[in-house]
Amino acid sequence: MSARAQVDPFDSSWLYNLACSFTSGGIKFHFLRFPTCASSENPATIAKSGEIVATLSSRLRTSFSYYHTFGVTSEHLLMVEQPWVANSMKLLGSKVQKLSFKDCLEWLPDEKNKFRVVSKATGVEKKDVVYLSKEPFFFLNHVNSYEDGQGNLIADLLVYDSPEILDQVISLYTACTNAKNSKNSLSSS
Repeated sequence: MSARAQVDPFDSSWLYNLACSFTSGGIKFHFLRFPTCASSENPATIAKSGEIVATLSSRLRTSFSYYHTFGVTSEHLLMVEQPWVANSMKLLGSKVQKLSFKDCLEWLPDEKNKFRVVSKATGVEKKDVVYLSKEPFFFLNHVNSYEDGQGNLIADLLVYDSPEILDQVISLYTACTNAKNSKNSLSSS
């Protein structure tokens, strides 16, 4: 499931999420919908009340695009297949080989980002317009998605040239943590 399930901003009785499955027919993405409920409800009951809105085939045979968030507009759900992918073959052997999930991720700089748009009402993917980015980019968060009333779907994303930004953030965090720990050990001596 995506890291960020979203309550529909246009109908707060629904909560959407995005999931992935591995089937004999290939890798599939699923937009899921659950009725919103009280936080005290049993999670098993909530899960049983959900439904699959749409199923999309991954464009890659043995890898699936990493997804952290997705977009929700008044009429549509938006997923961006990006070229940062989880290699399913590596994932299968990850426990034996002691690989983290991040170790199974690969950047495919020759691939473009593919925008996938699904009708919330029908679950049908819009195929009349296929949008691929001009250049590949990495992103984690959909900041906002909306429809402008003139037939355009607008997606605001925080994008980077590649996922190397994550390594830089981790390095910075590690350096700050080490400096703080070093300072604490000096002051306690």
